[in-house]
Amino acid sequence: MESNTDWSYEKEWQLAGGWDNGKEEEFIRFEPEEVTAIYLGCRMTEADAKAIKALAAEKYAHATLYTGSKSKFE
Repeated sequence: MESNTDWSYEKEWQLAGGWDNGKEEEFIRFEPEEVTAIYLGCRMTEADAKAIKALAAEKYAHATLYTGSKSKFE
């Protein structure tokens, strides 16, 4: 099992969603310049991907956008 420090050498913060932790919502403040990359999951709907890409172009144009793909070996 991985601990929170196993990947500390990466020097990154990750924001992810898709689960319910008992809270309706949680806000984490950050400066737009702190976002250096945005990763889109391979199972994301086209509508969600389009919305995130539009937001990224508007607010995080400096960030690199990556789109995941399903492994050929699964």
